[in-house]
Amino acid sequence: MGDWTCGETSQLEEIRACAARGRPQETWHVLGALTAPPHPDRWWFAARDAQGRVGAFAAIEGTRANLFSDDVGAVQAMARALLRSQQLHTSGKSHRHVLVGPARVVDPLWQIFQQVGRQVVADRRPALMVSGEAGQGSRRMALSVATAADQKTCVAFLADRSVELEGLDPRKVAPDRFDRDVAARIAAGRLLVGREVAPNGPGGTAMFVGELNALSDDVALLHPWHVPGPIRGRKILVAGALLEARRIGPGANKEVWLLVEGDALRLAADRAGYEHAVAWREIAMLG
Repeated sequence: MGDWTCGETSQLEEIRACAARGRPQETWHVLGALTAPPHPDRWWFAARDAQGRVGAFAAIEGTRANLFSDDVGAVQAMARALLRSQQLHTSGKSHRHVLVGPARVVDPLWQIFQQVGRQVVADRRPALMVSGEAGQGSRRMALSVATAADQKTCVAFLADRSVELEGLDPRKVAPDRFDRDVAARIAAGRLLVGREVAPNGPGGTAMFVGELNALSDDVALLHPWHVPGPIRGRKILVAGALLEARRIGPGANKEVWLLVEGDALRLAADRAGYEHAVAWREIAMLG
């Protein structure tokens, strides 16, 4: 095991080099921070060896830490340093802290960092899945790029997802800001709405809302996306939405990636031709 020096840093060259050594499916969650202008709410923590090479890092925005590493010893060293820092700078306030990244990175970090003693309120283990060549859809499902007429549906679905996964309802916390944010995503052509319809019938009941963002000329990410609980077991219907997401809007003619959680949705993604790529993990704590 090598010797690692851990601490805050503003020198991103070696952090970018570390990310570049990773698989794209393991680093998409940090690319935005690496390319965005400096921001006072964003800072970086890294483990560096004697030559200055970064083996693990955290892109920290507010109380959310996006993690990546290509060396388990560096992850463990970073975990011990972060633990000491948190123990020295305890606060009487209760905040929601989140650790997220590939499971192979989060797992060894959490084995050490869990000694911080915060209340774990969520420990999610979604799979990053990647579209393949095959896939089956559904004639009962119609997917389209959202328009202004879909504003209410998109607000409801995305807010319900936030309540389910984060325990926060943006319609209560900041309703006007959330409405404007959803409207902006619709105007940009990023939101998709799926409806269950009768064959050759108009209209239909909304059953899917998702956001597609192009990560590159060849790849688009479907995140976030939401299917109401009572519909998740209908794998043929859900598979229809996931299959069509590869054909319209920002996903057209691209490989589509998505995070999938729960057996029912994974079966739907399998049917739609998506294949498992990376085990992911997201841990949320209060304290």
